[in-house]
Amino acid sequence: MVRPDVPAAPTANLDLLVVLAVIARERSFTRAASVLGISQPSISARMRRLEQRLGEPVFERLGRGVRLTPTGEALRPAAERALALAQDADQLWIGLGTRQRGFVRVAASTTVAGYVLPTAIARFRRRHPDVDLDVRVGNTADVAQQVATGELPWGLVEGPVDTINLVARTFLEDDVILVVPPRHPWARRRRIAPQELEASDFLGREAGSGTGEIYEAALAAHGVRLRPRARIAHSRAIVAAVAAGAGVAIVSSLVTRSFLDAGRVVHVPIDGVEMRRAFATIHRPGRSLATLDRALLQAVVPPGRR
Repeated sequence: MVRPDVPAAPTANLDLLVVLAVIARERSFTRAASVLGISQPSISARMRRLEQRLGEPVFERLGRGVRLTPTGEALRPAAERALALAQDADQLWIGLGTRQRGFVRVAASTTVAGYVLPTAIARFRRRHPDVDLDVRVGNTADVAQQVATGELPWGLVEGPVDTINLVARTFLEDDVILVVPPRHPWARRRRIAPQELEASDFLGREAGSGTGEIYEAALAAHGVRLRPRARIAHSRAIVAAVAAGAGVAIVSSLVTRSFLDAGRVVHVPIDGVEMRRAFATIHRPGRSLATLDRALLQAVVPPGRR
């Protein structure tokens, strides 16, 4: 029961939230109107209606563009979810049925974003030049969180996720390997014992990293617990640090390929330890992808690799 002395909260309006999300992304009423296929006065009228309901502005002028006010930022997560819902319903974009206009939102973990997604984006852009992409990059835990909460419709990850709340489908496998500087004593070894890593200058990934979870679990099976001397939230930066002599690291073979070919790092096998992980697409159970989402997914995972 609502008390008479407490004002009722403004009724949520999905249409207004969708428009808010698009303006926030485009940072312009004019560009948002073009994307949505409606007039700029109509866009402005919708935002005035939203601001009247809230009693506060949601955008402020910034040169030729606009940016969200603190009130607008507070609404942004709900607006993003409304936009995802509109996409799922295939009701937002003009020309969506022919896949000619619109935009796709996806999150990808760092290795996937850096070494798998670029080719897929190029392939997708050739087929859909008028479709915009919003790719968010984080570690596996970040991506899984955004998809599980509904902030984004789907994601691409490189580590294990909670399969109770998410559906994961493998599309590629990747080896995770130990690399050392060329002048490191291990560089002349055919292999090392897992326990030797405990006393090494190990460079690790940040908490929540899919790569980190893979090597920590594999080494824990041998009773090894790593104590990184430094943590770096980017695989390529870690390999570059190894090449510079900062320490040793366990990283994706995709990331190390160019460094190995150039002789800047050396791969040293770990006795009895093989680390292979799956790259997977994730989405919430029962959630269907919009037409353009499926088109990008097909570019990432060609039919022959499903």
